[in-house]
Order: sequence, then structure tokens, then C-alpha cells
Amino acid sequence: MPYVTIDQAVKQYDLTKDELDKLIRSKKIRTDLLDDKFTILRQIDVARASAEKYVHRESFKHLENIPIAMSDASLKYQIKQATINKWRKNGIIRELGADPDHKQRIFVNEADIAYVKAVSDITGIQIGRSTLSPNGDP
Repeated sequence: MPYVTIDQAVKQYDLTKDELDKLIRSKKIRTDLLDDKFTILRQIDVARASAEKYVHRESFKHLENIPIAMSDASLKYQIKQATINKWRKNGIIRELGADPDHKQRIFVNEADIAYVKAVSDITGIQIGRSTLSPNGDP
């Protein structure tokens, strides 16, 4: 399980020491001790906190309800089509319908895809792993 020091978290994720301290006290960031001296932070928790601070669904409002075929979204956002389909089935991204001529061609909400990609880019979390919680948040 990867860890970072407080100084690394400040530099890499653009969070202040005060913000990190509040997140640690609220148990949003889990910690451990290294050599019984140094506090280290779970990197995944720091990454999610950074995403919550900097990535907001409102930023993708201009893409809301714009249909994009899953195959096109896969190419445009570099996300495996199987992952997009899994998210669609789990309700993380919304399905907007199917092509009447090609029933296998399913359209999803582009805003949802763009949001997930932005979360992944900021956090460094590999898409398809634990990018999102079950409700679609970082």
C-alpha cells in the first residue's frame, strides 16, 4: 500500500498542511508511523481528498446530457469500453439510449465520462481500479 509524507502530499497534491491536518483529524486520510517517528499518509486517501477539492461535476455541465457512444468515449477519454460498460450497468454513468439502427451501440452521458477522467488525471488512480466510490464520487 503506497504512502506519502506530509511534505510529499503538499507538493504532489497541492493541499496545505492545515488542510491535511483537518483531513487526518476527520479520518478522511488514514495515517501510519514510519520508524515510530514520522507520520506517513495513505496516498489513495490524499489523492481522493485532492480530487474532491479540485474536480467538481459542475465543471462538466456543458457536456451534460450530450450523448457519446461508449466506443467513442473509450477512444476519446482513453478508458476501456468494458470499464465504461461496467460503470453504466452499476449506475455510475448514465445511459442516454441506444442507436435505433444498431442496438449494440449504446450512448452514455459525456459529462459523466469527462468527470471520471478528470478525477483519474488528478489523483493518479488508475481508471477501473478504485477511481470512484459506488455512488460515483472520488
